[in-house]
Amino acid sequence: MENQNTERQKTWPANAGMFFFLLLAIFLRLCFLEVPLERDEGEYAYMGQNLLRGILPYSEAYNMKFPGIYFVYAAILVLFGQTHTGIHSALLLVNIATSLMLYLIGRRWIDGVSGFVAGSSFLVLTLSPSLQGYWANSEHFVIFFVSMGFFLVLLAEEKEKGSYLFFGGLFLGSSFLIKQHAVFFPVFGFIYICSVYLKKTRGGFRACLIKTGLFSLGAAIPFLLTIILFSTQGLLGQFFFWTFRYAAEYASQVPISEGFSNFKRIFFPVMRTHFPIFVLFFFGLAGATWIKSKPIRGAWVYGFFIASFLAVCPGWFFRPHYFVLLLPSIALLAGIGASFILKKLPPKKWAMAAASPLFIIFISYPIFSQGKLLLNSTPHELCRTVYGLNPFPESLEIARFIKKNTANGDVIAVLGSEPQIYFYSNRKAATGYIYAYPLMESHGFALKMQKEMVRQIESAAPKYILYTNIPTSWLAGKESELMIFDWLNAYLDKGYVIDGVVDIISSNFTAYKWGEEARRYSPVSGVNFFIFRKKT
Repeated sequence: MENQNTERQKTWPANAGMFFFLLLAIFLRLCFLEVPLERDEGEYAYMGQNLLRGILPYSEAYNMKFPGIYFVYAAILVLFGQTHTGIHSALLLVNIATSLMLYLIGRRWIDGVSGFVAGSSFLVLTLSPSLQGYWANSEHFVIFFVSMGFFLVLLAEEKEKGSYLFFGGLFLGSSFLIKQHAVFFPVFGFIYICSVYLKKTRGGFRACLIKTGLFSLGAAIPFLLTIILFSTQGLLGQFFFWTFRYAAEYASQVPISEGFSNFKRIFFPVMRTHFPIFVLFFFGLAGATWIKSKPIRGAWVYGFFIASFLAVCPGWFFRPHYFVLLLPSIALLAGIGASFILKKLPPKKWAMAAASPLFIIFISYPIFSQGKLLLNSTPHELCRTVYGLNPFPESLEIARFIKKNTANGDVIAVLGSEPQIYFYSNRKAATGYIYAYPLMESHGFALKMQKEMVRQIESAAPKYILYTNIPTSWLAGKESELMIFDWLNAYLDKGYVIDGVVDIISSNFTAYKWGEEARRYSPVSGVNFFIFRKKT
């Protein structure tokens, strides 16, 4: 009984600190549930909507991402409703669940301080607008499955239970199905399990075969089920084209030198904003080797960090939300750094008492340094701060107009990369190319894709065609094929009339013109939508 009371006395400050940061994260996320969807979220939501209609990915809408994220979004739409607030409510729960998994990993296999600092640092890091943390990108769901998977892998080593390895592999394999970048996590899991069981003095090789076999079976099942599903529906060729052939072309566009520049431009400001957490992180990098507890060892910690870093790197794009994949390992190392510092302090009560509030201040600092943005902004203002004049707030109003003026069976076409409009309006796309980016990229498929898009739109004869006169919706370059624009002008002149103009004049003002007023209106900005209605 005395030991239990002593243990409670040691852990209650960490539990209380974790609870405080959970409440803080929930409060801040509740303030921004209304942020409008960005493009990737719109894509996932529209694909999820199609799944609920019985339409598989890559059949009537195309993208290079693996289908796991579309099934995740379909589940979200069922459970939380087909709204942007429902999607961000699901993100809130997933974010909290991931932080609790990191807390449990740190607390169970290191100590309470490591668990508290790891879980709370993760919550604060994922609140960063510079990492687009308020938007439900696929990386948030990847790291939830990754944290669950590695929790089970570590538990399997501690409990000596093969079933935990199987389910750990299942979670890590599911993370790969959500985003190709996550392949490094099951690979690291396999290597780690091999290293653990090959060290056994008796029967190590046989144990290694059995354990890695169970893990590999679990990891392979999600992908094998995907292959079976698309094979039975006659979509295996489409699946492999978009997720492997085109994805390989896409990932080869950025040279390493440009990638390094991208990395510095995105991640260094994040480090500056969260520098107290990164101080703990660097202490963790230096001190992880002192961990001797089973199964957590320095080798696992470093291996997890390397796998996380590699997951950010494919294609050298280093987009802000890619770094979410790195945050669990950074948070765990920050937790280890805090524990390492405490180990080096004199074993006095005053030292422990002084360190605890210091860690809370370290972790809280990024919230206060960004207080004006996080505490005084509206969802609209936060969206403008992060995404500039991209038409994400306007998409809601445009979709309302489309939904009001079309029937359920009507199709529309968005010329540009704004798939969130399809989702908001609950109208099917007249073309599978819900993004314009592949059409503008420098690869051998671009002209063929443009011609296919033209055929699809002409065949569907959509009631509305939305043209996005927004550079970031096309990303056309010097080598881009421009055939689609010549066709569009002729096609619109022949059969369509302007029925709406949305002119994004500044971050605080957008002009909406409909009907006859739109036909008389001359846009004053270079960032606008033109909405064309089919002539009767």
